[in-house]
Amino acid sequence: MSESGQQARRDLYELLRSENTFEQKARGALELGRRYLDADNGHLTQIDQQTGHWEAIVSTDGPGGDFPPGLELDLGTTYCRRTIEADAPIAVSEAPNQGWADDPAFQQHGLHCYHGTKLILDGKPYGTVCFVAENPRKEQFSEDETMFAELIAQMLERELERERHEAQLHQQTNLAVVLNRVLRHNLRNGMTVIRGYTQLVGGKRDNDTMRQMALQKIDSILELSEKARQLSSVIAVDQEREPADIVSLVRDCVNSVEQSYPNANVTIAAEQEAQASILTSFGRAVEELIENAAKHGSDSPTVTVTVETVPKAVEIRITDDGPGLSRDEADVLETGEETPLKHGSGLGLWLAHWIVSSNDGTITPAITDDGTTLTITVPRGPMGSNDDQLTELSRARDQYKASFEEAGDGMTITDDSARILAVNAEAARIYGEDRQALLGRSMQEFLPSEFDFEAEWGEIQSSKMKRDELDIVSPDGGVSPIEYTAKTDIVPGQHLIVSRDISERKERERVLQATANRLETMVNLSPEPILALDATGAIQLWNNAAAEVFEFEAEAVLGERIHSLDLFNPSQASDFEERLERVLAGETIRNLEVQRQTGDDTTVDLRISAAPLRGEADSVTGLIAVTTDVSEEKARKRELEQTQERYRIVAENFPNGGVFLFDSDMRFQVAAGKGLEDAGLDPAGLEGLHVREALDGEIPSPFIEMCQAALDGESQRKELPFMNRTYQVQTVPVEDTDGAVYAGIAMTQNVTNRRERERFASMVSHDLRNPLNVAQGRLTLARESGEWDHLDHVESALGRIETLIEDVLSLSQSETAVEERELIDLATIVNNCWGSVDTADATFTNRLEGTIRADETRLKQVFENLFGNAYEHGGDGVSVTVGNRDDGFYVEDTGPGIPVSDRSTVFEEGHSSDSDGTGLGLSIVERAVEVHGWDIRVEEGSAGGARFVISGVEYEQP
Repeated sequence: MSESGQQARRDLYELLRSENTFEQKARGALELGRRYLDADNGHLTQIDQQTGHWEAIVSTDGPGGDFPPGLELDLGTTYCRRTIEADAPIAVSEAPNQGWADDPAFQQHGLHCYHGTKLILDGKPYGTVCFVAENPRKEQFSEDETMFAELIAQMLERELERERHEAQLHQQTNLAVVLNRVLRHNLRNGMTVIRGYTQLVGGKRDNDTMRQMALQKIDSILELSEKARQLSSVIAVDQEREPADIVSLVRDCVNSVEQSYPNANVTIAAEQEAQASILTSFGRAVEELIENAAKHGSDSPTVTVTVETVPKAVEIRITDDGPGLSRDEADVLETGEETPLKHGSGLGLWLAHWIVSSNDGTITPAITDDGTTLTITVPRGPMGSNDDQLTELSRARDQYKASFEEAGDGMTITDDSARILAVNAEAARIYGEDRQALLGRSMQEFLPSEFDFEAEWGEIQSSKMKRDELDIVSPDGGVSPIEYTAKTDIVPGQHLIVSRDISERKERERVLQATANRLETMVNLSPEPILALDATGAIQLWNNAAAEVFEFEAEAVLGERIHSLDLFNPSQASDFEERLERVLAGETIRNLEVQRQTGDDTTVDLRISAAPLRGEADSVTGLIAVTTDVSEEKARKRELEQTQERYRIVAENFPNGGVFLFDSDMRFQVAAGKGLEDAGLDPAGLEGLHVREALDGEIPSPFIEMCQAALDGESQRKELPFMNRTYQVQTVPVEDTDGAVYAGIAMTQNVTNRRERERFASMVSHDLRNPLNVAQGRLTLARESGEWDHLDHVESALGRIETLIEDVLSLSQSETAVEERELIDLATIVNNCWGSVDTADATFTNRLEGTIRADETRLKQVFENLFGNAYEHGGDGVSVTVGNRDDGFYVEDTGPGIPVSDRSTVFEEGHSSDSDGTGLGLSIVERAVEVHGWDIRVEEGSAGGARFVISGVEYEQP
């Protein structure tokens, strides 16, 4: 057998050796088989071949599955009908392929896979152990799998036999108890009466009444004896269930009763047929109950017997108009339990109870002033034999073993001298000794020497039950604290001590107490006043800070109701008390602001937060409140408000920028300045926002850092880029009269134009310096040498200076947008621009046409600079072409082109690949394009030169 098969066997043996119930063992065994056979479900079934009844007694399928426990089927629709008749297990791995496609089981349930083994109980077929799967198997069932399924069946057979034998023992035991007590009771009473009347008859021989009474008692005893004989025979006989028509059976019983009691009016209300599987003795119980109704009614009793089929059962209701059963008799029918205080009026009812119970049925009495109705309910199919019923003796034994042996607490039984008679494993662990070694020893041996054992044991004996705590000393000297409950005389002369090792609990309590001590220390050291109230409002906690702020020592207020103290200004006291009541009702309050007038008439501003304390079942047991002295915060807030007013006037008139006042939380309190609106910002929308939240989080990080530095007492000045502008930012702290920083100010000024002018000045001074140096140098040489050729170079340098000045003026005069536009014919303006540029022998092609609205001067700057740039870099042989695009136009040349690496910088001021160039021409072009709202980019031309594309242009419709 494979390793997995061996492990499955080991698991099965371990499962069946456990103390679980039969149902738990069976389900566990089926689950092992289901996994080993790779099936969907496993079932233990009970089958009645005579009635064709199939029932899943135990199943691995859940209540919501297709084959749950308790499912009943027609045997003819199951594969098990073949298994119950076969001598060997039946294994089907693929039903259609094995010729089972027309089988009713496959047609009904569609199960491709089935493995079934027959169960034999007391030499007769009981049912099956089967495993099923909806999908087919890839391979046939192996020999190992079949052997394992057979092993499960054999093990469950033994468990069923054991259960059946225990049930039989239960019946015999209860029969002995019934016969002993009932016969003893009834015979004793009957014989006493007979003896008395016999004595009287002896004195008065002519007294027929007394003789009649004696004869009646003798007859009663004989009847009782006959009933006992019947009861004994019914229980002792090993009967088999057989299908029967309950309606016919009831009719036979009624006929028999009517013959014995001709004055009784017995009627039957029943269906035509009601089938059930019953023992042969069942009719005796029905007849006994009908006879009881006729016998104990009036002189002409009326009895109605109703037979009705209900789900899974048949009900027989016997209704009479008699005086009704006594409570004791009803208990006999319902439970069958017999006690010295409850014997019924004879064995007839016991007989009925036992027979109906043996058929897995019940008897339910309903007693009214009009009579009694007895409802007999018996399953239509077998619900399992008596094997499934644990006996009272077995149940008591199992309960005792479970509670004593498996209890988590220590269990010790002692005699009157406190000597140990029995202990469980946990008690032995507590005492630190082997269980066997503890037997016979005195409990006193395990207690500290100073413990007064005699007094304690005497108190236990006198009080009958006692709970307490004490220390147990083990043989190695270890001490374990325990809590115990002692109950005397659980049986006469034996006493039970239930003990629990509370070492861990004591340790937890110690840790908890240490934690509580630390928390108490922390609370008392807290600079914030902390107080706690119980559910009535009485003060339970009052730390040192609370004593200082409220000017009451803890000793004076603990236990007092907080409403009795004048803690706050009278105008706020009622609101405070109402808020506390809401907290005690389960609400939490935060940041309640109140004021208190101190003894020296100083006003203290306080902020209180409180939350409920909860106990068991989430009930409110009190509250805890934390108070913060916010007097300084309030003072700073007032100073900040005054500061806001002072700075707002300045900020609103601040030119070309903005002024921001922010508090210690870095929230803008004032935001104003003429430059804010110019930048498209709403000053009012900024106030109240955190610096990080302003402008949807787009505030530069350095600005935030400067604000934080101001709150830290440091002034800073920096230039920061923002929204395509350059701002000079200065932050400074705002201090109160004591020099403490409580706010900060940030001043921003737009210095973009200033920096542009400075950059122009720097660039122009740099670019003018070269031609000036040339002119000065050549003039000096001309003077010294007298050679006038040097003046040509001076003229060239002056021309260079003139060109540079014109370009700078053009660039500096550029605006941010064109305000007025006019209709311009593109073909005309392009031709004019080409004619105004010195391009010598360059070739020009004008393919541009159409009309647009634009600023003529700015548009001329675009074309003239692009034409000049083409000639400057392409020379006399360059060709220039201008043409239309869908959204604009282009200017293309056949010059050397512009490298890809330079295309992103060609429009920057000062960029030039020619030493004689100013580097401003393309910057002027870009400015002129942008003020129209257009875009410009550079590409490679069709002939390898440069192509400048202007897009975003709107043509006028003709």
